[in-house]
Amino acid sequence: MLAGPSPYAAYRPSGVPWLGEVPAHWTVMPNRALFVHVNERGHPDKQMLSVTIAHGVVRQRELLDDSSKKDSSNED
Repeated sequence: MLAGPSPYAAYRPSGVPWLGEVPAHWTVMPNRALFVHVNERGHPDKQMLSVTIAHGVVRQRELLDDSSKKDSSNED
């Protein structure tokens, strides 16, 4: 945390070593509790994106142009 005046009145240990203390009124939850997996298909007018380690978020078509894999985004 940054040194200086605290913007919250009370803090408590988060239970996560690298996080340290959090404001006492915060709820600490794992990422899986905050997000849901969405698997939607059948949107041919929408451009699909892919997340890659090497290039970040890229258009799926550009990624597949150099691959033997096919675009399955519009299959039912």
